[in-house]
Amino acid sequence: MNNATTLTATRRLASYLITQQVQSAKTTHSVVAKPYIFSLNDALVSLHQSLFLKGLIHESLIYPHESLLIFEDIIQNSVHAEGLLKLNTTAKLAWQAWQNFILWECEFEENHLELEDNQAFKAWSEAYKTKLLKNNWCDQPSLAHLIIKYLSSEHFFNDICPSRKLILAGFDDLPPAYTSLIKHLESIGWQISIAENTQLNTIPVRHQFDDIDSEFHASIQWASALLADPNHTIAIIVPELPRYRLKIEKILKQYFHPLSIFEPHPVVSHYYNISAGQPLNTLPIISRALEAINNINSETQLTYREWAEKICIKLKELNWPGERKLDSVEHQAVIQWQSALELFAKLDKVFKPCFYSVAFIKLKHLVQDIPFQPQSHVVRLHILGVLEAAGQNYSHLWITGLNDNDWPAPPSPNPFLSNRMQKEKKMPHASFERELFFVENMMTRMLNAAPNIKLSHAHYEQGKKLCESHLISQYPIAPFNSNLKKQLNVSKTLFDSKKIENFNDEYGPPVTINSISGGSTTLQLQAQCPFKAFSQMRLSLQPIENENLGLSLADRGILVHHLLASIWNELMSKVNLINLNQDDLEKMIQKHVSITMKQLKTTHLNHRLKIWDTEFNRLTKLMKTWLNLEKKRSNFEVVANEVSYSLTLKNRTIKIRIDRIDKDEGNNYFVIDYKTGLINKSGVLSEDLLAPQLPLYSLVKQFPTPLGIIYGQVKQNKCQFIGYCNIKNAFPNVNEGINDWNQQIMTWTLQLEHLLEAFCSGYAKVAPHELKLCEQCHIKPLCRIKEINHV
Repeated sequence: MNNATTLTATRRLASYLITQQVQSAKTTHSVVAKPYIFSLNDALVSLHQSLFLKGLIHESLIYPHESLLIFEDIIQNSVHAEGLLKLNTTAKLAWQAWQNFILWECEFEENHLELEDNQAFKAWSEAYKTKLLKNNWCDQPSLAHLIIKYLSSEHFFNDICPSRKLILAGFDDLPPAYTSLIKHLESIGWQISIAENTQLNTIPVRHQFDDIDSEFHASIQWASALLADPNHTIAIIVPELPRYRLKIEKILKQYFHPLSIFEPHPVVSHYYNISAGQPLNTLPIISRALEAINNINSETQLTYREWAEKICIKLKELNWPGERKLDSVEHQAVIQWQSALELFAKLDKVFKPCFYSVAFIKLKHLVQDIPFQPQSHVVRLHILGVLEAAGQNYSHLWITGLNDNDWPAPPSPNPFLSNRMQKEKKMPHASFERELFFVENMMTRMLNAAPNIKLSHAHYEQGKKLCESHLISQYPIAPFNSNLKKQLNVSKTLFDSKKIENFNDEYGPPVTINSISGGSTTLQLQAQCPFKAFSQMRLSLQPIENENLGLSLADRGILVHHLLASIWNELMSKVNLINLNQDDLEKMIQKHVSITMKQLKTTHLNHRLKIWDTEFNRLTKLMKTWLNLEKKRSNFEVVANEVSYSLTLKNRTIKIRIDRIDKDEGNNYFVIDYKTGLINKSGVLSEDLLAPQLPLYSLVKQFPTPLGIIYGQVKQNKCQFIGYCNIKNAFPNVNEGINDWNQQIMTWTLQLEHLLEAFCSGYAKVAPHELKLCEQCHIKPLCRIKEINHV
């Protein structure tokens, strides 16, 4: 349609179509007007601004980063915040759930609120909606319905659409909210059409490779040869591009910039670009800035713009970003940082003045959610994800990663919306049928995007067997011609030219002192992974604690331990516990909670936060639950409460601190250790003694050999005793004992001596007991477990 405005699924497609249309017009015109082509989301924002400036819309627009931070605040201050490990991750999932909820025009029904997560999201979304209404705000997911509300046939928008004609391009599936908007536009006289897909009827060539690396090497080798012809435009599509970005970038550098290993700066290539950006905070120059402003001291609450000004002053005082000339990537990163600070300053619109600890967390979360993609030269090789490739045409196209695990991908419904709702509304990732529908549409589009197309998959990834997707099985397999010109691999050439000296690094220097610090933690780390024990206990390589708006899990664990010690220092026995009526018990608990929290508040950075009120209520409730569980035990008295002892093993002294030792009426002793997290009961009796803490406590000579070693799991909605005990009914639901305690003590002694001897000898081999222990380990950059085990 002449003079029509084109709305695209992505900004990338809009930019591509503008370039195509301008180049085409230049062949017949010396001056070319910029086409009316926008991404759908940008068009809606512009329409809102036009209506708002004309006074036809009264709700002001808040942007996605502001919505995300609002959700974060709501979640942080809700009753559902307890136990959340990553607040920012939870907020992102909740914000994604809200977008789907609005765009797919959902309503809450009883059968959509079966799970606690569903109920939590309902509470958060209602609080968020109330905040929007109270402040007369509109967020981006709600724009379509807002514009429907105000848009009538009399309104005409020359800045967006010079005529009432729209073309939709690159859409495989429009959310219902956008479909409603399109239907409304049609009802008031607008002409809507769908851009016709090119029908090339290309027959693709299919290749298979032994592994993912070989597949990527082949595709990039193929592309590098094609670039010799200046008329070729080439794309490599990777369905899971964010997952493989670093791997692909490394291979690209080997082929196109082999000398880059000698350069300390990132490469801005003249040959290729990768569509998947990296978080802004991962760039060294930005991470240094965040480190520099981590400790701005202020006892006052300021607005976000005032904090932004203080941050700029602080960085200027520290001479950031430095005196040397910045390279292109650093220069662009600094510009984007300045833009991020301006977004941060504008948070005054949605948040009240605050202390710096709160403001800094918001700035960190804002920066880590900004994707950084350095501007590159006009290139002819594009590495794209599936969505970024929508609607674009090339002379040559290679689609990688078409295995049965990723194409289609398994369903991954949002945890905060009920699966029933997501399936009923056919939301993205809700079901296998929805994923299959999506990839079939994308496959049809991509197979008409170029006259020359290759498809590929690998047989293995990290030792896991893969099969080709059933969507490509109908195409015959062809051998890949690897006789293309090979590029110089400088790093391999240098490595091969050196004489390799083998060095056994399994041992460090032996321990020369008799007193071993760290207690049971040292032995537990040695059992889990000798290298981690060496690194953490002897090199003092501790994990960097993440900033948190509230209390960390470690803070909460400390509170519980101190609180229980305080309570039992007063009670001392079950008799004293059961003699308290409920009112006196609650007063006693509240007294000790207040004392304990006051002690931690004096040293905690976030002592002014409202979270302390929530934490007071949580701890009071938790202690009532725990003490009611203690009442179910047979009579006992506490004979040791947070007491330190010294043990001697192999002529070495180990200092330990035992949470509690109890004695019953029959003079039987029990060792109790409080845990607020997960418990590994089986590790106590494992061959490698993965949980040496309670066995070590059992060797204390000041008391008779205990007949029970017990974990007290003090956790909301999950208070319980777990362990081994030979006295019946001593602990609720602890029914498993040990046949021969004296023999078991001897076994534990030998195991503990073996672990201690290995640690003191300097044994530090990278040998985790199981690889899942490495998932949350902070030593991985030092031990390089991935390189060793190829995982």
